[in-house]
Amino acid sequence: MHILDDGYVLNKRPFKNTSAIVHYFTREHGIICLVAKGAKKVTKGLCVNLEQFILQKIYFIPKASLGILVRQELFIKEKYIDSSLLFVGLYVNEIILKLLAEGDSHPQAFDAYSKFLDNVSVETLEKDLRIFEFKLLEDIGYGINFKNCTNGHEISENETFKFIPGEGFVKTNQTADIDGKTILNIGNNLFTDESLKIAKIITRCTIQGLIPDIKSKNMFKRLNNK
Repeated sequence: MHILDDGYVLNKRPFKNTSAIVHYFTREHGIICLVAKGAKKVTKGLCVNLEQFILQKIYFIPKASLGILVRQELFIKEKYIDSSLLFVGLYVNEIILKLLAEGDSHPQAFDAYSKFLDNVSVETLEKDLRIFEFKLLEDIGYGINFKNCTNGHEISENETFKFIPGEGFVKTNQTADIDGKTILNIGNNLFTDESLKIAKIITRCTIQGLIPDIKSKNMFKRLNNK
């Protein structure tokens, strides 16, 4: 039985002589692993396009360990992710693969990913990436509470707090810590240059606590250091 779903290629690797093993992120079936037969050549009825960051309608046969890609149709868009942002795209794909369990449906995370790819630009990168990371963390049960601190009390604009990964915000009396107004604004996706820096620290320490080794970030650092 063929199953139809919308999906994006997260990664791929060669398989046998002409095929590939592909991880797709789909809206209704989450992450699935498929064999794309003849991916390295054009065969009758199936010309396989395994480009990342392009929405596809895929037809596949599910199997216990490794399904089979039957057919795909690409959604043509006026805008695709800028080539200068490819490393960011690889980072996003990697954390999706490592944070979501294969076969679990995550339509909210899928929609957030699709929106990120549609909206992201060099100018809006930091904001769009933070919004996506917060949505992804929320969808897997690690959402940040920007309204209440760890003891349940509401976060006030005029107080200061520190962030503890895996727990949340704790009230402090240190002026060097994060003020409540900034926290509330981040929770409402209202960003300034300063709040974007704080949001980045929050997502970085939370995600690194879940994924200690993010290969795409390490690769980007090595290339920048050359």
